[in-house]
Amino acid sequence: MHSEDYITKKIDLNNRIEFYITHLISRLQKSGYDAYLVGGAIRDILLNRIPKDYDVATSATPEQVRRTFGRRRARVIGRRFKIVHLYCGSDIIEISTFRKKPRDNSLDSKNTDDTNSNLIFSDNEYGTAYEDAWRRDFTVNSLFYDPVRKIIIDFTSKGIKDLKKGIARVIGDADTRFSEDPVRLLRALKLVGQYDFTLSKKTEISLNKSIKQILLASNSRLTLELEKILKSPYAYGIIKAFQKYGFLDYYLPNLSKCKDTAEFENALNLFKIRCNLLKEGDTINNLSLALAVIVMPFVNTQLSGAPDTCIFSFNPDARRIIKQTVNDIFAPYFFPKYIVSAVADSILLQNRIYKRMNPSKTKRHPNFKIARELSVILNNYWWKDDTIVDFWRYNKQRNK
Repeated sequence: MHSEDYITKKIDLNNRIEFYITHLISRLQKSGYDAYLVGGAIRDILLNRIPKDYDVATSATPEQVRRTFGRRRARVIGRRFKIVHLYCGSDIIEISTFRKKPRDNSLDSKNTDDTNSNLIFSDNEYGTAYEDAWRRDFTVNSLFYDPVRKIIIDFTSKGIKDLKKGIARVIGDADTRFSEDPVRLLRALKLVGQYDFTLSKKTEISLNKSIKQILLASNSRLTLELEKILKSPYAYGIIKAFQKYGFLDYYLPNLSKCKDTAEFENALNLFKIRCNLLKEGDTINNLSLALAVIVMPFVNTQLSGAPDTCIFSFNPDARRIIKQTVNDIFAPYFFPKYIVSAVADSILLQNRIYKRMNPSKTKRHPNFKIARELSVILNNYWWKDDTIVDFWRYNKQRNK
């Protein structure tokens, strides 16, 4: 395929993106560089969803971007993949330079095992916008938008069509792309779970064949991906997609081992309620809350002998048991101590919330808000007692 073989579509999306995005892209273009809004933001806008963040790609190198916006606002980060973090008020915009396919010496030349010989450890070879689009993972993530000219550029000629049909298709040879970066396996299934996409036939065959390669990805990257997933309102669908394709066996093996238990079923049902409430804006987006919802049934079994209650007798080891359960369920990934501590607090506060014990003292607890939201989720699934929610409603409104 030649660089001129692509699709352009005239469309004005500027009223759907933040003004400062248009401004910074315009500034790069006026400085003599090509610049576009790229990736997931365009996908989400075209699917009538609100983008969670904005990424910009440009022909300017990281150093040129920094000179354009000033050293105080722009910071170059990364080693494997250098990008610029541009500070726009409280928001951070990622600006990357167009990449092209890395040379062979950018690969892991030490490994001869076919399962990981294509791993990319450096991806800082700069190219054109066309080359950059073909280096991206999926066609639906390869769309470029120019807010100055108000056009979408589909360099693969399949991105717009696949987006309309709900197809997740790897760009290029799927076996090679998954072996270059196994995290793409995870991202393929995120598209399935988050948008109800269907994998293209070749992508599905390759994913099933390559799925064990996720074990080659670093724990730090996979932990970051897990945190993003758990905080997403579409996390339930993503976890179900992981389960459907057997990916959960390798990504969260301890959780997957419990898939035939009542605790696992209750955990997913509670998590589904939490995700639905998050979509409706009726709960807080908090990582500790997400973790507490999932581990609650497992903790209940250990502390009360049943997976369907949260009222258990005093146990001096309860806090330790809860923290250990979080670590066990999500191993080999671990969360900061303050996150896990908040999980323990929110679960231990359920007795006081359920029994309406000392509301003045309870609501002053540092993690009361998380515990309160957990109690709402539990009430939706187990308690079915609106008087409990009504009792704490004033506190909920006051503390929002």
